[in-house]
Amino acid sequence: MVYVILAIAFYCFGCISTGYIVGKMQSNIDVRKHGSGSAGATNVFRVLGTKAGIITFISDFAKGAVASLVGLWLGGVTGGIVCSIAVVLGHNWPLFLKFKGGKGIATTTGTIIVLNPVVGIILLGFGIVVIALTRYVSLGSIMATAAYPVVVFALKFPAEYKIHAVIICVLAILRHTSNIKRLKKGNERKLGVKTE
Repeated sequence: MVYVILAIAFYCFGCISTGYIVGKMQSNIDVRKHGSGSAGATNVFRVLGTKAGIITFISDFAKGAVASLVGLWLGGVTGGIVCSIAVVLGHNWPLFLKFKGGKGIATTTGTIIVLNPVVGIILLGFGIVVIALTRYVSLGSIMATAAYPVVVFALKFPAEYKIHAVIICVLAILRHTSNIKRLKKGNERKLGVKTE
């Protein structure tokens, strides 16, 4: 019962969309109607600029970190994993914004860094290297999250972490299907390209 309450609470917490709020406060726009259509940090950065993008990234990262920390505190490893998955679900598919939110990478990063700092830092570094080499934020995000279950299984982590890694990977891929299609077609936007 505790896990159910935590899941509902942190799904709702995840539904608080910083990107949407920043767009409304800064330019009185719904950022989801511009650029890639996401309320995440990358689209906010492209549509509203660096400052807004940084604010969104930090807030979304913190959202994931807080959810995992509280979950660990109240329910141990299982609680941390339940809360981390719930907050990512809320961020990606927020009830209050008709289930159209961000793509979950900043929030996911926050959860992994708390649940498993070493693995989180490795994945973050890997994603940054991919982005630096290709200039595709989406490719770095996809490859880093796809590497998560590989690393966890290779290092023989307990079952809870393996389940978490697989679910997080699936959620990330589901939210990046349009990016994957654009990457295949060669018309995905590169880092630094501003959009309307």
